[in-house]
Formats: sequence, structure tokens, C-alpha cells
Amino acid sequence: MKPVIIIAIAVVFGIGLALSVSAEEGLIPTWIKSTASFWVEGDISDSEFITALQFLVKEGILVIPSEQNEKTDVFQLSVKELKDQAVLWDYKDILRDEDYYIGKIIYVTGSIRNIEENDDYEGWVLLSVYTAKTVYGNWLDDLMYIWYDGSRLLYEDTIEAYIVVDGVWRVESMLGASYIYYPIGTARHLTCTNC
Repeated sequence: MKPVIIIAIAVVFGIGLALSVSAEEGLIPTWIKSTASFWVEGDISDSEFITALQFLVKEGILVIPSEQNEKTDVFQLSVKELKDQAVLWDYKDILRDEDYYIGKIIYVTGSIRNIEENDDYEGWVLLSVYTAKTVYGNWLDDLMYIWYDGSRLLYEDTIEAYIVVDGVWRVESMLGASYIYYPIGTARHLTCTNC
């Protein structure tokens, strides 16, 4: 069997299931059911049936979920695409609603306070970045950790980056009695003052 026919059969089988559920509600036009029936009975050709399916998809009558769309590889996105997909965020919102932000793209700007190289992650460095202007003595607020795949950054560089939020990192306080929580993400595009 041709691959196109196999795909069409799979789609028709899926449509058949959807038709049996939705037909009772009157959501599927009669001509769609007739077209599928004609194709199954051999009254119309494969190409005619595929053309009908393409029309349904184009008009939004038939929506085929795509895992590729749901799991976009952010490594492949351009800066414009990263900007278009970036969500608004607030530092404390990330801490409060970690599950919502995980996997989301956010735009970050700030000043590097620490660069930590780690041999376990070849070529990647962990940046500590202040994402807001802070007053001396309040240095724990608005600190974000960012994984970055380069080392051309300097302490106190100002960065602009699109990052994918990985979660919230729990760090033991200096006194060891409690924990402090910081957002952590992975840079997908990063520029800096001294790059």
C-alpha cells in the first residue's frame, strides 16, 4: 500500500471515531460523512478523498493535533520567534506558580553577579543574574540562575536573553536553617555588553 493511502486510512479511522461521537451533536456536515463513505466504497479516488481532507483541514473543520507543534524545539527558533512566544512574567509569580512557567520562554535583562563553570556540563556555565535594580543589602531579591552554553561573559556584564524556564531552584541559606528559592532557566539567545 502506498504511504499516502495508509495515512488516509488512519485519518479516516480517526474521523470515523470522531463522527460517531460528534454526529449525534450535529457538528459534522452530512457531505463529510458521504465523502468518507464514497471513498471507503471505492466510488471516489484516493486523490479526491485526500483533496477533501485537505479542504477540511484548511477550513478548520478538521483539526489534526500535532505533537511537533506542542513540543517545539526552542533550539531551532529564531530570535523573532523567541520574542513572539515569550510570555510576560513577574519574578514572584515564577516562584508562586512554577508549574505554569516551566517550559515557557521569557525575556530577561540583568547584571551578572557570578559565573560558575561546571566540568559535568561541558561548555555550559551557570550565571547568577540580578533581573532588577537592587539596593545594596537586598541582594537576594530578583536573582535568577541561567544556564548558558558559552564563556565569553564577564562579571557585571549586562545581559539580554530569552530563556526557557526550567523551574525553581532551592538553595540552602547561609545559616543553614532555611532555604531560598530562585528561578532557573536555560538561555536560548543571549547578548551582553562585552560579547
